[in-house]
Amino acid sequence: MRWEWGRYRMVDTMSFALPPASYVPFIVVLIAVASGLSILATLWLQRRFGTRRPAGPERVVAVRSPEDLELLWRALEAHVMINVADEDSRTVAVNDSFLTATGFARNEIVGQKLRSFLISPDSATREAVEAVICKDGVWTGETTITRKDGSKFWTRTTMVGHCDKQGHLRRTVALRTDITKNKQLQAETQKKLLLDRLSDEVYVFDAEDLSLQYLNQSALAHLGWAEQDYFGRPLKDAHPDLDETAFHTRVQPLLDGKAEVLIYESVHGGRPVEFNLRLDRAFDGRQRFVGVIRDLAARKQMEATKSAFVTTVSHELRTPLTSVLGALKLMASGALGELADKPRSVLAIAVRNVERLVVTINDLLDLEKFEAGKMEMRLSPTDLSRVVEEAISANTNYAAELGVQLSCIGTERPYIVEANHDRLIQVLNNLLSNAAKFSRSGETVDVELRETRSAVQIFVRDHGVGIPEEFQGRLFERFVQAGAPIEGRPNGSGLGLSITKVIVERHGGTIGFTSKPGEGSTFCVELPRTQLEQVA
Repeated sequence: MRWEWGRYRMVDTMSFALPPASYVPFIVVLIAVASGLSILATLWLQRRFGTRRPAGPERVVAVRSPEDLELLWRALEAHVMINVADEDSRTVAVNDSFLTATGFARNEIVGQKLRSFLISPDSATREAVEAVICKDGVWTGETTITRKDGSKFWTRTTMVGHCDKQGHLRRTVALRTDITKNKQLQAETQKKLLLDRLSDEVYVFDAEDLSLQYLNQSALAHLGWAEQDYFGRPLKDAHPDLDETAFHTRVQPLLDGKAEVLIYESVHGGRPVEFNLRLDRAFDGRQRFVGVIRDLAARKQMEATKSAFVTTVSHELRTPLTSVLGALKLMASGALGELADKPRSVLAIAVRNVERLVVTINDLLDLEKFEAGKMEMRLSPTDLSRVVEEAISANTNYAAELGVQLSCIGTERPYIVEANHDRLIQVLNNLLSNAAKFSRSGETVDVELRETRSAVQIFVRDHGVGIPEEFQGRLFERFVQAGAPIEGRPNGSGLGLSITKVIVERHGGTIGFTSKPGEGSTFCVELPRTQLEQVA
């Protein structure tokens, strides 16, 4: 056998290439020296203590031949990634396994500092590694490596090196093994431990064939299955009523990346449930669904109880409050005798407060009726131009009290849609009163009508204080108020926009808004032109 530059060649055997300037000859010499010392030590021990070398499979086989050295290197090459660095941390050699794992070519790595582009910042610092090597001769730890394509993987790294008398690291050889799957499996195990503690049922199943991959303890208890029974079984075994075609249609937005989560209510096992479905990727790259089923029976019962309570209280309050309001207005009008200025001002405050209570109670009853499906809303051909003008007329005095003017744009011609006149007036009343309440004195609220090919749009635009960003995501929820109104302006119940949204949607329309704090808000109601006609 003989050594050639960059190649270890054996006579009458195979040859294999190594990178130029590699340290394989040095390593081989060390192995040979170590093997010779081992043999000498064994012979000395046998002569000194009379020990015998074990026979059979337990016998220690020393590396004696070039073939053994080649096999040893091939095993090392196949099992670990190797890189050698100089005193400036620049790479001087890497093996093929390192290149395969990282996706880089040899000329892209040799001469470079790995920490500048390949070793992730969350790995141990060079200073920490150098200190350990110069003290103990070897450093072992985990390192995160970034591949050429940007993906990452974890390695278990053993690094040996040589330090000079001043404690500076002059040369290092690093051996790395990929532990990514182990890390991911550990993470999966931790997730499962957490999911097993949930009271909601959790189902994890393959995105392609819908085979079950994991069930938490709540799901197993509901199905009456043992833990070893579920893996690989079809999802239909757990949900016999599952329509796979309809399911694939429903989850397509998740697969297309158009949605992050799907939440919908259904009936499962004879009970009302809420499905929360997400798309996940397993450590092996396969896509899977993570479904959480929440039992809604208790919530539905609570909602029914609350609804019945609200309805009862509202009905019990509305009749006496209506009587009280009538009596107060009669007194305020002077029909029961003239009042002095002070009692009249106090009475006016009482009238306004009772009116607010009556409006709030009516709003609550309307919401309950809508949600229970008991609110009849008959649609008929309705001219939106006349509705807008009527709503502006009804709200002009209220706006004037706040120093705000109302104007309309685009009502010169009629727009006929199928709608409920009274409910649309209610929608515009809510939007106009809110716009006036959040506008500054001297400003104008504009109502504009526009049409598109498929819809008619009603814009209500103010130039007031705007809606704070923290409220914009839940503005149409019950009892949510968009911050405090301008000082001296009345507070609302937080129900008006909820009712407005329900009414618009019952018309087959949509409602949205844009707002910039400090500059005002614009609400847009869009109603379909299903039976739109232009009336001359």
